Amino acid sequence: NSAALYGVQPPTPITERAPVRGHTTGTYARTRAQLADYLDLFGASYGGTLTRLRVAWLCGPRHVALLRQFTGEPVLACGYEQRALSVVHELDLVDGLVFALRHELPGTYNVAAGEPLSFNDIAALTGKQHACTPLPWLVMRAYVRWRWLRWRTPPLWVRGLYLGAPLDVSTLADAGWQASHTARAAFSEALDVLRAS
Repeated sequence: NSAALYGVQPPTPITERAPVRGHTTGTYARTRAQLADYLDLFGASYGGTLTRLRVAWLCGPRHVALLRQFTGEPVLACGYEQRALSVVHELDLVDGLVFALRHELPGTYNVAAGEPLSFNDIAALTGKQHACTPLPWLVMRAYVRWRWLRWRTPPLWVRGLYLGAPLDVSTLADAGWQASHTARAAFSEALDVLRAS
């Protein structure tokens, strides 16, 4: 499942015990939160081991949607420059899935690179660190483009991107797994692909 199911949270790292608030934060997050509800119902009657992975924003050479968003739009929302964003490299996601299956881990685990990137860091990587835009303006512009220009990025997705929080990955680390790629490496690989295209 996607970490979007958590919805808007305080800026401190999100543990697996954080409330699921995605039902009220847009179609994308609502779908993820509903999937979590279905898994709750399934888990109540399932007799085997149920492992649930909640995955950060996917990034890497084959997954460049997040970087495409940041290269086509302003990166910094005023007042949110220090907010952090969790990502996971595409290869680490596969490795995390294999690890969970191999060890039959019970319970719920966040999957992300160990160190999230702040929006200041993302702006520096994309060369857009010199100006910020008010978040309401970013959301309003996303709405206009989504509603009338048929852009694929819905406004509440944009809002959730800035109001999310980094994932606490200590539970999976305690089980013996760690990402082999940093968040910066995942961003850099995706950015290299975008620049080459």
